[in-house]
Order: sequence, then structure tokens, then C-alpha cells
Amino acid sequence: SVGGNSSESCRDCGAGYYNPNVGATSEASCYQCPPGTASSQMSVGECSMCPLGTFQDKSGETACKVCPVSNVCPALGSTSPVPCKGGTWSGSTGLVAFEQCVKVVSGEW
Repeated sequence: SVGGNSSESCRDCGAGYYNPNVGATSEASCYQCPPGTASSQMSVGECSMCPLGTFQDKSGETACKVCPVSNVCPALGSTSPVPCKGGTWSGSTGLVAFEQCVKVVSGEW
């Protein structure tokens, strides 16, 4: 709360939000986690980057999404999945490298 003199009177930023500032005085100091990050916990100073194999395309989210079938999420903090390169695919989710996509065999496309 404003003018509080102990951490017991402070209020938490909600899950999906963070506050990097010490001495904040209002809820306006809470910011949505940006795309590529998430926070499932309340009262954090920064959001966690999405791990390899996951992504987050929206702001203010509490979890990262698993990279879908035939897509790769090769970087920390991915904001969107990247399709397997032409002529390759994968039936698995959560891919972290294009090498995990396999060539389409003859008779398929």
C-alpha cells in the first residue's frame, strides 16, 4: 500500500506481471511480462524467458507454450514457433533445433 512502512503492507504484482523497481507506490508500477517471457509467480522483479522448445506470443502470460508439431523454438525467449524447413517435418512437439526435423520420404509431401 502507499506509504506502508513494512513489506507486510506491500501488495504483490499478479502472475504474468513484474515490477523491476524498488519503492514502487502503485499498481501502475506492475508491467505485463513481454512476449517471449512468462511468470507464474506473484511479486517478481522480472519475468522468466521461455526455455528452448517453448514460446510465448502474448504479453502478461503465466506460462510459455510448447512448440507445436513440425515447428522449432530454437532460442531462449522465443516469441513464435518457426516451421521446419521445406521438405522436412516432425511429429513431435517441443523441438529445439532444425536438425530434429526429418526429411519427407518419397510418396509423401
